[in-house]
Amino acid sequence: MSYISKIREKIGHELLIYLGAGVIVYSDEKILLQKRKDSGTWALHAGSIEVGEELEETARRELFEETGLKAGKLELLGIYSGQDRFMTYPNMDQVYMPGLYYICRDFTGSLRPQMSKLKS
Repeated sequence: MSYISKIREKIGHELLIYLGAGVIVYSDEKILLQKRKDSGTWALHAGSIEVGEELEETARRELFEETGLKAGKLELLGIYSGQDRFMTYPNMDQVYMPGLYYICRDFTGSLRPQMSKLKS
């Protein structure tokens, strides 16, 4: 069970603050997006940090989990916080997620869907 899942057991759907990191895959003047199963919206590849993890590791892990791609060199794009970082998931979990984003032009692997996110 993840750290976030353990906290959710205690606080339910109440607002949770956690830090995240993500990767913008950039190639041939295009960026790679994912279509979220929970909301149907288009999104970048990102997620929350695990206990003891470095933010760059978070970004690399999330990219691999969500796409099957392994990031090479990452360039820091920016750190984002503010009103647009609040989100309510379809299950009513509320989060405030400041995030750090990287650009990746150097990656390997083949695109594949994240199987755990495809299950109903």
